[in-house]
This record gives sequence, structure tokens and C-alpha cells, in this order.
Amino acid sequence: IEDALEKHSRPKLETFGDALFIVTYSPVRENGKLEFIETHIFAGNGYIITARNGHSASYGFVRQRCEARPLLLEHGEDFVLYALLDFVTENYQPVSEAIHAEIDELERNVLCSSLNEHDIQNLHGLRRDVLRLRRYVAPMVEISEELQKLSFPFIDKNMRPYFRDVQIHVTRQMEDLATLRDIASQTIEIGVLLEASRQSLVQRKFAAWAAILAFPTAVAGI
Repeated sequence: IEDALEKHSRPKLETFGDALFIVTYSPVRENGKLEFIETHIFAGNGYIITARNGHSASYGFVRQRCEARPLLLEHGEDFVLYALLDFVTENYQPVSEAIHAEIDELERNVLCSSLNEHDIQNLHGLRRDVLRLRRYVAPMVEISEELQKLSFPFIDKNMRPYFRDVQIHVTRQMEDLATLRDIASQTIEIGVLLEASRQSLVQRKFAAWAAILAFPTAVAGI
């Protein structure tokens, strides 16, 4: 209970006897502002309890998904735990897709027009959000690996491939986020290069006009 009342900095998994305590984070993005809702999962023989410190996507969908697969639900707590972790992992996908769409739009704007301060601030903010997503999703790989190795009465060995499935999803999301981070950084670099090229072109035009006007200016001076 003391651990659950604390505010944690990253996802983690703790074991207390024959019980598990897992900290997860669900991303919520509204009006361009990214927040992370901390969720605590208590799992043991005969129970699964979740406690959210904020407003995130309802876990009612997890219950519907579990009840729609009665054969797997017969496994008990381990399948419900898998469904919860899988649901938390899926919450990252729409957020990363929305950020990807905004980065693509800014990339098109940078290629079509000059890079302004507002675009640079937006790209920097999106890149920071991508790094924050990676910071909270990366520990889920370790949690999935530990769940595949732990020997608990309520975790059936036949359910371990499901936790491996969560690990695969998390790994793919990390790869997608790494790609988004690189795209955002490259967009800023391309914008700076294009702006330098435009300024160089203007300077060459000025130099050409200066050369053209140099001769009549000299004649007028004489």
C-alpha cells in the first residue's frame, strides 16, 4: 500500500511473496498536450486490482475483450493480466500515429516554404513528446520479460507466449518512436539547410546587382 501511494517515475514490477505489483503509464494527448496517467496493478492468486491516478481510457474494454474469449478467460488471473498490459501498450499507438501525422505535415511545410520560429518550436515539442513516450514505454520490455520468467501459482506456463506478444508489440513501438525522433531531427536539419540555401541565393543576387551597378557608379564618380 505504501508503494502504491507513492508517485513513481517509470513503469516497474515488484514481487511481494506470491503477489505482483506493477506500475504502468497510459498516454493521454489532448490539444497537443501530452500527459501520462499512472496505473497500479495488483495481481495474485484469485484477484486482479487496478488503481488509476487520473483519467485515462476506461478498462471496461478490457473486461469486454476478456469475456468475449471465455476459453482463454478460464486461465484466470494471468490472462486478465495479459489483457491489461496489452491494453496499456495499445494506448501508445494512436498517440504516436497522431504525432507522426503532425510531423509529416510540418515536414511538407518546411519543404514548401521557409522555416519559421513557430515550426521549429512545434518540431522541438513533438520530438520531446516522442522521447517521453519512449521513456515510459521502454520499461514495459523488462516487465514482459520478467513475467515470462517468474514462477507464480497464478501464472500458467502456457500463458508466457502471450506476455512475449506484449514484449514484441512494445519493441515495435520503440522502433516506430525511434523513427519519429529521427524524422523530427532530420526535418529541422533540412529546414535549416534550405533556409541557408535561400539566403545564399539572395546574397548571390545582391552580389550580381552590385557588380552590375559598379561600372556605372565608377563612371559617374569619374
